[in-house]
Amino acid sequence: MKTQILIMLIIGITCAADANANKVKHLNIGNPHGFDRAPELVVYSTTGEKWTAVDPTASTTIEVNLHAECQWEGRGNKAYRGRLTAAGFVLVGQQQPSNFMIPHSRTASGLFRWDGGSEHSIDPVKVCNDELDRRVSNAPGKTRYHFLAEGFKVEYPAALRVDYRLSCKPIGLGFEEASTKTLKANAVVDCTASPQAQAKIPSSRPARASAPPPSRAAPLLRSASFEAQPEVHTAECPATIEFNGAMTANRAGSVRYQYVKHDGTKSPAFTLDFDKAGTKATRPWRTVVSQPAAAAAGTTLSAGGDSSSHDFQGWYRLDVLSPAPAGQIVAPYRVMCGADNEVEPAAIRATPAQPQPEAQRPERAPARRAAPTERLPNR
Repeated sequence: MKTQILIMLIIGITCAADANANKVKHLNIGNPHGFDRAPELVVYSTTGEKWTAVDPTASTTIEVNLHAECQWEGRGNKAYRGRLTAAGFVLVGQQQPSNFMIPHSRTASGLFRWDGGSEHSIDPVKVCNDELDRRVSNAPGKTRYHFLAEGFKVEYPAALRVDYRLSCKPIGLGFEEASTKTLKANAVVDCTASPQAQAKIPSSRPARASAPPPSRAAPLLRSASFEAQPEVHTAECPATIEFNGAMTANRAGSVRYQYVKHDGTKSPAFTLDFDKAGTKATRPWRTVVSQPAAAAAGTTLSAGGDSSSHDFQGWYRLDVLSPAPAGQIVAPYRVMCGADNEVEPAAIRATPAQPQPEAQRPERAPARRAAPTERLPNR
């Protein structure tokens, strides 16, 4: 008799669990029509000869059409969980819709940023250069510098792999079920205009034999430097890293610049005024790295407050905003809290920090680190 009661109890619990288990009733995703709502990848040129890199700090919205429904919703649709991902991208903003709104939404979207990782279904730099070669071959009256200086956009169908995962949670005892759908999303590749290419366009007017060549004023900015002090911190934490820079001008004028952090956040724009040729220091900047909490990207650039693990790598960048041509110098740093041995500064240059997620959209990707006395590189 006791055995029969036990068996009936087990059957009752199992039936109750099955009754409260959840299943995916519908899950379909689709591509928005056309390219008006397609994500955009920004590619730029550092040489004026061809497009060279994808801007990893530029964020873009990835959106899909959505039809998602669980068998059981639970009070307030609490059974729903959804996640949108894209190969080669990192999520930097909140996804929509919220979980409880999934069954009532017809679209799903998120703010993403190109992370330079694996599983890319498109090479944006190659797309720009292939289109450049095609346009040059079809326009005998134009050089490649004309197209590089103007820039253009390429609509690329089925370029990105996008996944949406729906989980239907049990509303009581029982089991959950999950399902994932994948599609190839359209993309727009923005091959941005290159100021360096503009300067390389050959003149169409032959110079007069008797006329002297036109004189050109020297550029305002001759050189600039920017570096972290210290580049490697191996003592106890918190660690204060200071960033010092200098600019050398050929003549009187004003230079606008700002600082950009590895997570994409930016300082206000500063102005350095020259009343004559000479060298002046930029505004001092600093950051404080403490342990053990992981550093979190802020919405605005501040002079401290960052925290990290025992070994943290990052960088600040000096961006010259005007006069043209603009330029950038990166100052990397590394903090090894309580390390016994010193680390050569070259170690952080060999393994630069990867960009961290940010809450706002920065303007440009980091350039290479310039030596303290070298000429400011053009973008």
